[in-house]
Amino acid sequence: MLMFGISLATFGHLVLTFEYHEAEKQRYLAPRRVIKTNRPVIGIVTQETGGRMVQFGSQYLVAVYVKFLESAGARAAPILYPLNLTGVILPGGHVKLNKSRYTPVGRRLLELAIKAYDETGEVFPIWGECLGLELVAMIISGRNLSLGQYDQSFLSLTDARNISLKLDLPSGN
Repeated sequence: MLMFGISLATFGHLVLTFEYHEAEKQRYLAPRRVIKTNRPVIGIVTQETGGRMVQFGSQYLVAVYVKFLESAGARAAPILYPLNLTGVILPGGHVKLNKSRYTPVGRRLLELAIKAYDETGEVFPIWGECLGLELVAMIISGRNLSLGQYDQSFLSLTDARNISLKLDLPSGN
């Protein structure tokens, strides 16, 4: 069963929650007809629910990402299964990269985007927002994700606390 519902998340964001049951995949997810459109279909990686949100489903995405895409004329699709996408958003969130299914899904999408560009020159845009950008940066830099976003081994200590620096902007025409 594919279940849709709307609920309030911990930080007051409106979220879309849904449940996907593998046993009924053909009944609910099989395309009945091909829809031709000029509007791009952008996938948004879902995240696991936790705490009080579990009652609404096992995965969620924040509705603001859907509205962001729709305001630009695109169609949004939750990434639960293979879709015909023209881009993807890796949203921000509160999951641990080393313990979540979010990481392997994001890694695979990034690998496929790089492979498509290398082999055919086709661009598959990926927007990383907050946690999504952290994931993209860590994957591209070749970091080991076993510690997730809390790995500080690549940081170096600097003496830069409480320093105000002047920002000079060139005058433009």
